Amino acid sequence: MGRFVEIFTTRIDTIYGATFVVLAPEHALVDRFAAESPDPKAFRDRVAGFRGLDREARRSGAIEKEGFDTGRFAINPFTNERVPIWIANFVLAE
Repeated sequence: MGRFVEIFTTRIDTIYGATFVVLAPEHALVDRFAAESPDPKAFRDRVAGFRGLDREARRSGAIEKEGFDTGRFAINPFTNERVPIWIANFVLAE
């Protein structure tokens, strides 16, 4: 509680309807989420698979988009609704 995640959207008006948050596998919170998950090894294995993909392929969309639910939630600051936090192979930290 009390933690914030900086987000990026190409269209600010879409944040009102946001129904989920997607983090890059390299995001600083991912390792903490893994350590606190019910199955840290399985969580880390999935993340490692995403991190091991070719970065250019991830950036360009040349790979099939995949992701998984972390079991964590964020609060949309405009609607105050809980939204699930996912990790996905097509999101880059930078």
